[in-house]
Amino acid sequence: MASSLQRLSSHARLFRTSVASGSRPFSADALVEYMPGEIGKVSGIPDEHLRRRVVIYSPARTASQQGSGKVGKWKINFVSHTKVWLFSLL
Repeated sequence: MASSLQRLSSHARLFRTSVASGSRPFSADALVEYMPGEIGKVSGIPDEHLRRRVVIYSPARTASQQGSGKVGKWKINFVSHTKVWLFSLL
């Protein structure tokens, strides 16, 4: 029992030092500025859509979904430039 606890604590210490020394996945170093013409060639996005604003999101799960399944799916929506007319009296 004591040897298994010692092994567990040594593994935890090793894990902590490896995580602390590694780079953070959301650090500012991960931000990259792309030059014109680098994006869209492989993804199939037309050139006229590359300057449009987009909303990137992960869709919410329905109430019947549980666990961590379908977590890694992301969607991209292009923001529409057309102005929508709203009836002001409603």
